[in-house]
Amino acid sequence: MATTISPNSANLTWTEMGAATNWNIEWGVKGFSQGDGNIGISIFDSSYELSDLVANTAYDFYVRSVCEE
Repeated sequence: MATTISPNSANLTWTEMGAATNWNIEWGVKGFSQGDGNIGISIFDSSYELSDLVANTAYDFYVRSVCEE
């Protein structure tokens, strides 16, 4: 979910459904293909602030748990 949205930033939050404590996120302009977006690696909190966004532009984001192997 995106909260605290301003013209150039948004705070992303998510709920972990398992036991992960580390996540990667990817975001981009709405409709982007995964693998072509901006990537945040090794996020250790279930929230992340995006900044330097373009005003009046819709964005999508994806969160992936980093699982221990």
